[in-house]
Amino acid sequence: MVVTNELIEQLKKEHEPKGEKLYLIKLSPTLQFVVKRVTRDGFLAFTKWARERVRENPEKYTEARLAIEYFTVYPQITDELYSELLPPQETILSEKIAEINGYTEPEVVEL
Repeated sequence: MVVTNELIEQLKKEHEPKGEKLYLIKLSPTLQFVVKRVTRDGFLAFTKWARERVRENPEKYTEARLAIEYFTVYPQITDELYSELLPPQETILSEKIAEINGYTEPEVVEL
């Protein structure tokens, strides 16, 4: 999913009045999404989970897709605790489609 300017403006209207900062994460040219809070460890925990799903079940996840729009990461969550506290189904908060492939070092932009 590539995040459009229209989506960014819509999300800012929804969240800025509540005092919530938003960040755009660019994982690859085709995989971008907006988060409310981000830490490096938490984000890497998510990418680790995604890679493990692909490795465990390549038929299902070869063209793995996640519906991700918001992905909230709490600073106190470590890689080990992450999968227990936020199972993958709880991260799926939107119908928007994002492809998981071509991982790179994420670029994080404050909106």
